[in-house]
Amino acid sequence: MLHFALLVLPVLLVPATAAQLPYCNAQMETGIIPPLANSSGAELVQVQIMVRHGARTPATKAACWPGDETQFDCRSDPTGTVLFDGATPSASVFRANGWESERLFGYNQSYVMRGGSCLQGQLVASGYRMHNENGRHMRDAYVKTSTNPQGLLPAELGGNADQFYLRADSTPPAQRTKMSGEALFGSMYPGAGKNALADIPICNNAPNSIPFGSMCSEVMAILSTPPEIPFISAEHTKEVTEPLMRKVAALTNKTLPTEQESRLPLTNTIFLEGAVECSWARLCETVPAVGRSVPQGILNILPELVDEVTLQLTAVFNNSKIKKFGTGPILRDLVVGAEAAVSQLETARKFIMYSGHDIGPIMNVWTTLGIGPGTWAPFASVISFELYKMESGEHAMRIVTNGVVQQLVGSTPDGLVGWKDFRTRFLDPVIPNQDQGECPEMFTPEVLKRIHNCTSPA
Repeated sequence: MLHFALLVLPVLLVPATAAQLPYCNAQMETGIIPPLANSSGAELVQVQIMVRHGARTPATKAACWPGDETQFDCRSDPTGTVLFDGATPSASVFRANGWESERLFGYNQSYVMRGGSCLQGQLVASGYRMHNENGRHMRDAYVKTSTNPQGLLPAELGGNADQFYLRADSTPPAQRTKMSGEALFGSMYPGAGKNALADIPICNNAPNSIPFGSMCSEVMAILSTPPEIPFISAEHTKEVTEPLMRKVAALTNKTLPTEQESRLPLTNTIFLEGAVECSWARLCETVPAVGRSVPQGILNILPELVDEVTLQLTAVFNNSKIKKFGTGPILRDLVVGAEAAVSQLETARKFIMYSGHDIGPIMNVWTTLGIGPGTWAPFASVISFELYKMESGEHAMRIVTNGVVQQLVGSTPDGLVGWKDFRTRFLDPVIPNQDQGECPEMFTPEVLKRIHNCTSPA
């Protein structure tokens, strides 16, 4: 094991720009839904969206490198929707359901970050606004309005609660996923008010298939065992990964993982991603901070670090067993929702939302389906699965992610692919099989009963 003495490093004060860091989502355009290019004969019957929470504070309050004096400041919020300190409650799903007390008092002081007004990993004001913008785009695309009289979703919420199902990751601390869902849906129906929104709670006591690997025990068995064939080649590890890790260790005064630890699938990814996360949190103007500072040495290798952690994580998500047991559960939920609409069941929902994180349900679903930009998921990323009924009576799927229509094998130029073909080619092979005893946690009576069925918030 290598150790490095404490280094006194020159620290550069760095302003971020949207052009430098798309991850920051300063332009707040991830929710744009392009119109169907050739809509003749195609009737939209359902939308299921997967989203990443908006901008947040870092997940750890520890100093990232010697001389790190960055403080995070959540006290001022020009929108009047303060998320932690000096709360100014707005009409919203969770506050209408008594969640405000959990939001403000559910943490002990150990979660408060340096500066005194932010919590670790909390949604910040700009993150809330990101999903406000996403909700406005969803409203334009999917809600019946004077400018979109053919919209899929009702103009008013009253009496239409059964057309919606909204779920957020329940893994503590889950506030950022719940509040992101709240911001998005509240912006889809901006005039609904507390009572109407309260009738459609964002559930977080449902089967928790949203975070990567949260449901199937097989995932932890895979990730806690060195693979016979490494997910990343030995040559790449020696020539790229290990030199980067040594540079990061020297620049941050962090201890390198042992050789045995590095053989596990996620160890090197986590080590390098720590430096990337620290840098983004200090570079992104969408994260409120004062005294922003990043060592010049980190800045010099940051593009390479970002590419490497993205490659590392994608390699894990591309593993056939990880696809099935890590991502398969949420794709099963997608199938259940779509098949209910195809079969016109009474339980069918017109709009289903899953609010989670970058590594679940965004980047793992991107990788499993072979879609997405091939980058780390920006704050407030969106995947929209649109189900259409065609003139033939058959159904088709279109996928839009972060404003871009995805082209799949067999899709039309406007992105439509037959639902049966999409399910057979892309979904069924990566969903655990109950008859083969795979991921029994997915098939308990309680879990099956609660898919897209939640009547009260947790």
